[in-house]
Amino acid sequence: MTVFDVWKSLKKGDIHPVYCLYGKETYLLQETVQRIRQAVVDEETKDFNLSVFDLEEEALDLAVEDAETFPFMGEKRLVVAKNPSFLTAEKKKDKMEHNLGSLEDYIAQPAPYSVFVLLAPYEKLDERKKLTKLLKKHAQMVEAKELNGRETADFIAGLAKSEGKLIEREAAEELVILCNASLSAIAQEVKKLSTYIGDRDSITLEDVKKLVARGL
Repeated sequence: MTVFDVWKSLKKGDIHPVYCLYGKETYLLQETVQRIRQAVVDEETKDFNLSVFDLEEEALDLAVEDAETFPFMGEKRLVVAKNPSFLTAEKKKDKMEHNLGSLEDYIAQPAPYSVFVLLAPYEKLDERKKLTKLLKKHAQMVEAKELNGRETADFIAGLAKSEGKLIEREAAEELVILCNASLSAIAQEVKKLSTYIGDRDSITLEDVKKLVARGL
């Protein structure tokens, strides 16, 4: 499943209890986590019901225990566990020894009042591992990969639409070049361009050339 598929599902209120987000496109990973947060946790209760664990520094058991804790002053709890290097085939010395059994048990029977997100900024997961197989069976697997030309064009059009604007094809192509295809930079520039054109409906090539500086 792509991040765009998940974004559509979240808009419809279709929320899965366990997500595994993986891939090297950092902006798409972060944006997907943000959209899950907006769908799951109220702004007023996020201090109580949103937890982020860095598994390079913190034990996996703590994240699982948090997911098994009832939410406070809200309907759902969101737990994000980032950098689960145990899902990859990379050979590196981890600072933490993790009890993977606790997560395996949780994935098979997740708490109905929590959403658990594994945030894995790696190109590939090791599909030979038992945990990866369990995730593929029970979790929503979401790949944040580098976009091709058509996907990037659709992404830019979607950004403009979210700002209530259209963007000309030539303008979108120029934006990709000037931003060196960086999705985070493109997103920032679309917001800036949308504000700049004011009441006009469409962002033009001239607007992009006038307002967007070439990235290094």
